Amino acid sequence: MINMSRVIVVSETVYSELQKIKKKESFSKAIEELIKGKTQKGDIAQLESFFGILNKKDGSSWKGEVNRSRRAFGKIRLSSD
Repeated sequence: MINMSRVIVVSETVYSELQKIKKKESFSKAIEELIKGKTQKGDIAQLESFFGILNKKDGSSWKGEVNRSRRAFGKIRLSSD
């Protein structure tokens, strides 16, 4: 497959942010990485950075607080797995 270049127009703000993100790689590579990291439900890479932050005891405590808050507002409870 031949990689063809395309011209795109972005705001100064977006350009500045992309410059910060890309470091030494190309803009195309930086944009490609951003696209790969996204899903319809959000940025999985950002979420994964929080995996393992809480131990089981703290996680259970937080889950209890969330469930109490949800009950107060009529939302469904978190599962207890």
